Amino acid sequence: MIDTESNGERQLRKIAVVIPDAGDGAVRIADYEVASRKRVGGRWQDAPVKIFALGAGPRAVGSVTLNKVDFSERSATIPPAGQSADLHVNYVLKQYYDRVSVQVLRSCGLGWCGTGTSADTAAPGEPGQWNKAWPISSRTRPGNFIASVKAWLYCDGITAEQYRRCGDQAAWAQGQSAAIAVTQ
Repeated sequence: MIDTESNGERQLRKIAVVIPDAGDGAVRIADYEVASRKRVGGRWQDAPVKIFALGAGPRAVGSVTLNKVDFSERSATIPPAGQSADLHVNYVLKQYYDRVSVQVLRSCGLGWCGTGTSADTAAPGEPGQWNKAWPISSRTRPGNFIASVKAWLYCDGITAEQYRRCGDQAAWAQGQSAAIAVTQ
């Protein structure tokens, strides 16, 4: 899921990568690099691109299995001392994952810093629409925040029913929201 023009419109792009099979059926680790270029006046130039979601594994092929990651709120205000409020993170799972992690991150210069996770970190996730609350209090630092959702099939040390759902292939997906401002 990418925004090729940096205009807020997300598009699905499928990139097929063939990894040589060693014949043993083992899961392999690989690094990928994404470069974005566009032709301007007959010359190729670097072009901005935002990647909002990734998926891998045979169960992620053909659809985005984790999507629509966003906040219910478009902005938030830090509550007075002694009070709290919730930001709500929404996302949709199109398949079962036995581990799902929801994290809210604050912009900290060149990247995103961890600020905490939802109460249901690494909990199983059935297909459907999800909404997780992330509390903010007077101790929350103002700034721009994003939600990052990661889902994966762990398939090790689990019940027979969970293993049956996993099958014999690994799969994972990751999605990210657009940023919202949290102010004083």
